[in-house]
Amino acid sequence: MEIIKQNVLDCLQTSNFQYDSFKSLAQLISVKLGLDINDTIEALKQLIKDGDIYEYDRNRYAAISSLCMYKGKLIGNAKGFAFVEPFDSTQSDIFIPAKFINGAMNGDTVLVELIRDYEDNAERKDEGKVIKVLSHETDQIVGTYQKFKKFGWVVPDDARFNKDIYIPYGKDRNAKDGDKVVVSITNYGGDKKPEGYINEIIGDPQAPGNDVLSLMRQYKIYEEFPKDVVDFVKEVPQTVSEKSKQNRKDLTNMVTFTIDGEDAKDLDDAISLQMDGDIYKLGVHIADVGHYVTRNSVLDDEAYKRGTSVYFCDRVVPMLPKELSNGICSLNEGVERLTLSVFMDIDAKGNVIHHEICESVIKSSHRMTYTSVFKILEGDENESKKYSDIKDTILKMGELSELLQSLRNQRGAINFDFPETYLVIDERGKLVDVKARESNRAHKLIETFMVIANETIAEHFHKIALPFVYRVHEKPDIDKMTTLFAFLNSFGIHYDCDLRDVKPMDMQKILDQIQGEVYKDVVSSVMLRSLKKARYLPECLGHFGLASTYYCHFTSPIRRYPDLTIHRIIKQHLRGTINGIVKNELKDFVEKSSIQSSEREKLAEEMERAVDDMKKAEYMKNYIGTKFEGVISGLNQRGIFVMLENTCEGIVNLDYLPGDNYEYEETTYMLVGNNNRFRLGDKVEIEVLDANVRERKVYFKFIRKI
Repeated sequence: MEIIKQNVLDCLQTSNFQYDSFKSLAQLISVKLGLDINDTIEALKQLIKDGDIYEYDRNRYAAISSLCMYKGKLIGNAKGFAFVEPFDSTQSDIFIPAKFINGAMNGDTVLVELIRDYEDNAERKDEGKVIKVLSHETDQIVGTYQKFKKFGWVVPDDARFNKDIYIPYGKDRNAKDGDKVVVSITNYGGDKKPEGYINEIIGDPQAPGNDVLSLMRQYKIYEEFPKDVVDFVKEVPQTVSEKSKQNRKDLTNMVTFTIDGEDAKDLDDAISLQMDGDIYKLGVHIADVGHYVTRNSVLDDEAYKRGTSVYFCDRVVPMLPKELSNGICSLNEGVERLTLSVFMDIDAKGNVIHHEICESVIKSSHRMTYTSVFKILEGDENESKKYSDIKDTILKMGELSELLQSLRNQRGAINFDFPETYLVIDERGKLVDVKARESNRAHKLIETFMVIANETIAEHFHKIALPFVYRVHEKPDIDKMTTLFAFLNSFGIHYDCDLRDVKPMDMQKILDQIQGEVYKDVVSSVMLRSLKKARYLPECLGHFGLASTYYCHFTSPIRRYPDLTIHRIIKQHLRGTINGIVKNELKDFVEKSSIQSSEREKLAEEMERAVDDMKKAEYMKNYIGTKFEGVISGLNQRGIFVMLENTCEGIVNLDYLPGDNYEYEETTYMLVGNNNRFRLGDKVEIEVLDANVRERKVYFKFIRKI
C-alpha cells in the first residue's frame, strides 16, 4: 500500500485532473496508473488522513506541497502562541499566533498553512495557522489538581500546555486539592477545554522527590517494572551454573578487576593485562547480559522500550531490574560471572596487531575504585602496599593508557575538556550545592581501554560484513563550519582549513590555541554545537569526535540497549548460527534498534537536563536580589543568556538591558545596538530577578560589563 500511496500522490502532484467528485478523481487516477479502483480509493483516503492531501474546496483535492501547507510537530509556548517544526527539512520553523492554533496541543502532529512568508527577513519566522490536527502525541499530562464540589481541573506542569484539563465528578480518584497528579486525556476538546480522568496521584508537590517524579511522568519514565517482568526476573538464577560455563574460555584464574566509583553497584566491565616482551596483552571483559536477557522475552521487550538507564541527581531509573544490574550481571569481586571478552595485542607504538573475541567466565579479584587506582598511579605507598598483588599491573596499565591516549591525540581526537559537575541534593530533595566531578588518570585509563575495545569490535564486524549497530558521529556540515569560522574570526582566532572537509585535528588545534583564555569554555561550547549529534546507525560512518574510522558501543550492556544488541550478534557469530535467514532478520532488527536507541538516548538527555534546570531554578529562588558575576553563554533577538560560576544559567531580556535598538548578528554571536554591544564570552555582572520552577527558567537583570 505504501508504494501505491506514493504513486497516487505523485500522480496528483503532476497531473491536472478535471473531476466532480472524490470517486471520479479516484477513477481518473486508477486509469492513469493502471490500479484497482478500490486500492486507489483506499490510498487517497489514507493520504487525506495522513495530511499529505487536503480537501481545499468541496470535492477539490490537492497535494499539500501545492497549497503552501506543511506537516509538522507543534511546540507550544506558555504565552499562548506556538511554533511548528515541519517534517520537510527545507522549510524553517513556522510561527503560529495564539488565535490560529485552532485547538492543537503541544506535541501534536498538525497540518499548517502559511499565511505570511518573511523570506526576505531572516530575523522573522514564517507565519501560519493550524488547518488540521492529524494526531495527538500526548495522552497523559502531569499537573496540579484544583478540586471543586462536583468537578475539578488539572493545571499542567508543562507551561507549553496552556489549557487546563477538566475532571468530571467521580474521575479524580479522591485526589486532594493541590495534589500533583497524572491525568489521562479522554477528549482533546478542540477549541474547548480538554477532558480526562486522574490515573495516578503523585501527592504533595513539596514532598521530597515528588518534583523529579512529576517530571518523570511527563516523559513517561517509570522506576517500577511491569509485573510480568518482575515475575520473569524471579526465575533468573543469581549464581553461575556449570551448564552456562560450557564452551566458554575459563578465565577465573586470570587476574581481572573492575575500576568504578565508590557508589557504583552495576559493574559491567573488568580489565586484565599481561606482558609478552614489549607487547601489551590487554583484556576487556564485559558482562554477558544477553545470556540472561533473552531475545523477545518480556524482559527484553521492556529493555528495548527503555533503551537506556536514565541518571538523575537523586535517583537512577535503570534499563534492567537490580536483580540483574546489581546482581548476576554485575562483575562483583570474588564471584564467577559470565562475560564477553576481547583480548588485544598492542605493540609499543599503540597499534592493535592482533585480537581475539570470545565468550568467557571470570572471577574478579578486586573491586577497585578510581580513587585507589589514582593513588597507586601517583605512587602512594599505603595504597600500593594494600594492593601489592596488582600494583605492577596497574602501573603497566597506566603506561599503556598514556600510550593509547598519545596515539589518539596524534590522530586528532577532539578533547573539549569541559568541567563536569553534579548536583548535591539533601534529604528534603533540595539542591544545596553544585560540585565539580572529579576526573583523574584512573578515569582516563578506563575510558581509553573502553574506547580501544569498542573500536576493535566495530572494525572486526565491519570487515566481516555482518549487520551491526555502529556509534556514528558524522562530519560537520559546511554551513555550520562557515558560521563557526566566521565566529572564530570575530574573536581573533584565525585558522585555515578546507571548510568542505574539516578534520577532527583542525578542531583540536583550535582548542589548543585557546587554552588559558577566559572565553575558552564559551568558544568550546559553540564548537560543540556546530558538530553533529552522535547517534546509532547500521552503517559504519566513523566517529568524527574520536577520529575513529570504526566505532560502536560494546562495553555497557547493563545500561544501554545498543550494547546488548551487539552482544547478541557477537555470540551468534562466535557460535556460527548466522545463516542467510538469520542475517536478514538481524538486518531488520538492527535498523529498528538503531532508531529506537537513538530516540531513547535523546529523550533521556532531555529529561536529565530538565531535572537539572528545575533544581537550579528552585535553588536560585534563594538568591533573588543577589548580584553575581558570569559569562554570556548565548544570545538571540530577545536578549542574552548568562552562565554563573555555579553553572546556573539565566536570561536577561531586552527590557533589562541598557535601552537601545538591538539587532542580533547570528554569524558573530553578537547583540549589537547603537551604543551597546554584547558578545558571547563577555564577562558581566547581573542581579537575580526571578526563578520560575514550573518553566525551569531563571531571570536576570544586567548590571554592568566586567
